[in-house]
Amino acid sequence: MPAELHGKEFLPNCDASFAWSLQMQMIDDMDSLVAERDTEIAKVVQSINDLAQIMQDLSVMVIDQGTILDRIDYNMEQ
Repeated sequence: MPAELHGKEFLPNCDASFAWSLQMQMIDDMDSLVAERDTEIAKVVQSINDLAQIMQDLSVMVIDQGTILDRIDYNMEQ
């Protein structure tokens, strides 16, 4: 925070209780932003986990299809 926005320089003509309440409001606003970011990060993490599960499922399906193709190829050679 710049020096001119710190402490009494921020509100030179205001009483201490108003400055205190304004600072508390700013802290509450910051807390709200942090909570919102936390929620969004949790959503991103969940999406990444969902994508990882989809990729694992896809891997299993590709392996299964490869096995089936190998069987078909083997049976065609017979």
